[in-house]
Amino acid sequence: ATMAKARVGSLRPSRDAQEVQGWMAETTEAVSVFLHKGALPLGSFYDVDAAVHLAMKGGTLTMKQLLEVLYDLQVARNAVRFLESDLPPLPIIQGLAEVLRVHRRLEEEIDRSILSEDEMADSASPELRSIRRKIALQNEAIRNRMNSILSSADNRTMLQDAIVTLRQGRYVIPVKQEHKNRFPGIIHDQSSTGATLFIEPQVIVDMNNALRELELAERREMERILAQLSAEVADVGEEIRNNQRILVELDLLFAKGKLSTAMRGEAPEIGGDGP
Repeated sequence: ATMAKARVGSLRPSRDAQEVQGWMAETTEAVSVFLHKGALPLGSFYDVDAAVHLAMKGGTLTMKQLLEVLYDLQVARNAVRFLESDLPPLPIIQGLAEVLRVHRRLEEEIDRSILSEDEMADSASPELRSIRRKIALQNEAIRNRMNSILSSADNRTMLQDAIVTLRQGRYVIPVKQEHKNRFPGIIHDQSSTGATLFIEPQVIVDMNNALRELELAERREMERILAQLSAEVADVGEEIRNNQRILVELDLLFAKGKLSTAMRGEAPEIGGDGP
């Protein structure tokens, strides 16, 4: 991970025999894990420090930020599971793993609510599911009404095309310029030549307004859900940030173990007087 690379970049040799022995003991433990069951499955986790800090100050996180928190929680849980079974005693590594905190319920909440960094799931709340169902029904009702306007023989001569389009989020119909006075509604746009006007039929205006209200309700509910999830992240914010610090340490430690294995290295003995 990038954060572990930064830690590697800041490593400096030590003249303190005890410190050096401690570092080598870590590497020896990491090599032991490699030999027993392979590499620790950390992958490339995210730096969520700033996002968690924002949540702890009362801010609302984006769907992308919540997914990154979710991913890091999953990485911490996988690390704990990996390091607590089928291994010899590893005081340093298992000591670090014991401090990792697993928050399964928060994982499930975020996972159930957020589909991608720009899409919230219907299952995020019963209210959101209900609003979205109403939006779908309202869209269908508007389309049906529009189609009946388009298929009306009386209207056919006035229309440029028998198609419905969207302008500024409103359903409109292309009407020939010369017939605009015979076609009641709100003009939203015109073609580049001016021969066609895009008119929202008066009978559709109220239906479009109701649709817009539902869309605003959907946005409010999504904001509420994001704020609620952010508050839940804030509740365990210090533990999430501490997890990140430990994951960086483990990542660094296993990078050292991997290098040692590749080099077929052995831990040298260090004399108390320096050599």
